[in-house]
Order: sequence, then C-alpha cells, then structure tokens
Amino acid sequence: MSKEEKNKKAETNFTLKSFGNFLSSFLNERFRFLAFLIVGCCLAFLIILWYNYIFHSDWSEAEVQNYIQTKQAKNDVTFNQGDFQEIIDEFNNRKAESERNLNNLPDIFRLKK
Repeated sequence: MSKEEKNKKAETNFTLKSFGNFLSSFLNERFRFLAFLIVGCCLAFLIILWYNYIFHSDWSEAEVQNYIQTKQAKNDVTFNQGDFQEIIDEFNNRKAESERNLNNLPDIFRLKK
C-alpha cells in the first residue's frame, strides 16, 4: 500500500470517538449561535401559534350549536330550597351573634381591677 492509499483509508475510517470529538468542538465553538437559533425558532413557533388562536378562531355553525347544546345540558341545576334555607338561617344566627353586646363578657385576662 502506498502512502496515499493509507491517507485515504485513514480519512474514510469513521469512528464514534472522532465524531464525538468533532461534535463537541463544533458545539463549543457555536454554542451561543445554536442557543439563539433554538430560542428564536421556539419563539417564532409560539408567536404563530398565538396568532392562529387569536385571529383564526372561527367556529362553524355546527360547532357553535354543539357548544350551546352541551352547555345547556350541563347547566341543569336543581335548586334545593331546604339547603338554601339552612344557609340563610346560619347566616342570620352569625349576624345576630356578632351584634351581641360585648360588655357582659368575663374578663379572662383580668385587665379590669
């Protein structure tokens, strides 16, 4: 084998270690550029997504009617008069208790002598 053939064989010999060395040196040199590129791509994607949700959020009539029907079906609320009256009574009892005269309470700290 001649010297040229050995050089070609050495150039075409691909090893994982040589690829790892190349990749690490490339990333070390271009890390800032790659970071800005990734952040820029993510930002552009999010802006396009936001734009589409805000300005292209049109519903067809079928989707609107389906939404209205599901909301009406879920809003079937039964009013329980007994539970409501219990809550009102509890509220009135608390209100009456808060308006009670506080002068007749015992002095538990014995501040008045």
